[in-house]
Amino acid sequence: MNEQQQAKILLNNEVKVTDHRSQFVGETGIVKQVMHDGRTLDIKLSNGKFVFLDVTLVSDSRAHTVRQDRAKPWPNRKPLGTGRYLIMQITKTSVHSGITRTLDLDVTFEEIAAWQAGELIQVAMPRLDADGREFIKTGITAEEWEEIFPPEEDE
Repeated sequence: MNEQQQAKILLNNEVKVTDHRSQFVGETGIVKQVMHDGRTLDIKLSNGKFVFLDVTLVSDSRAHTVRQDRAKPWPNRKPLGTGRYLIMQITKTSVHSGITRTLDLDVTFEEIAAWQAGELIQVAMPRLDADGREFIKTGITAEEWEEIFPPEEDE
């Protein structure tokens, strides 16, 4: 994925300044706008200041790793090479209830970009089950789905 694609994915998301070349290293903020060059981000930091930073100086604050022994046993999960897996915290607002929730899901930036570019979600995110895909698309959790569409009782 190139820098312009990554910048588009980070728009309206929380980022952390991770590169020590920036005086703002360690700060977090929300990407408010991607500038016309496609890679400079207009970020409102948590302290209220606005800064312009290149996309290479930040990372999505939702991406984190977990130890292999603490990871959920998703099928076809591949380690990152150190016994760790990439997990992204995805925050969505349910289109049904309006409730905002955050789930840890086994997806990558590249998979999200492929889906946003028009790839079918089940092709773009093959490790996710139907509940995870539904949450990414609509913000509806498996529990909320059961409330909306309770199982039919046998007569």
